[in-house]
Amino acid sequence: MKLLVLGATGGTGLQILDRAIAEGHEVTAMVRSPEKLARYGSKIKVVTGDLLNASELAEAMRGQDAVLSGFGRTPGSEGDLLTRFDRALVEAMKMSGVHRLVYVSMAFLFRSLLTTVVGNLFFRDLVRDAAEGEAFIRQSSLDWTIARPPRLTDGPGGEYRVREGALPFFGFKISRESVADFVVKESASGVHTGQVVGLAT
Repeated sequence: MKLLVLGATGGTGLQILDRAIAEGHEVTAMVRSPEKLARYGSKIKVVTGDLLNASELAEAMRGQDAVLSGFGRTPGSEGDLLTRFDRALVEAMKMSGVHRLVYVSMAFLFRSLLTTVVGNLFFRDLVRDAAEGEAFIRQSSLDWTIARPPRLTDGPGGEYRVREGALPFFGFKISRESVADFVVKESASGVHTGQVVGLAT
């Protein structure tokens, strides 16, 4: 498959790149700083652009089979960054005619006592931004899958659980490598198209 990876220079995005390459896909990454992906050489195509610009995104998307997003907010970034990105993402996919999207979000958006309390206490602004952004995707006509992992670790991948509409029971963490495995496999299988799923080890 021809896959466009967004957020490719982040921890999860790099794992998505590695997994997609390992699976033999034709991979393109759109980034602001292409030098950060120099180590991949000719294994991927790198496009320089603004991920908040729908027109630039659409140009990178044309001819792709699916878009995989590991885009996220970093400390100190704008309070509405995810909302702006998701709005541009949906608009760009409509412009380009690409329908398949696998998107990594966060477990704090699940409605449970633990996620609600912790999210509201410590990450209120981030949760609000993520929720508003996700709404653009869920209300669109795209063939989307949204994955909501809990705490991400840098450990090796392995077996993990997938649950529709909620986190797997006692699911408190998952490795970025495992999230990437789900994202790449789901882009091809479409098993969870139109679903929000929780991932955890």
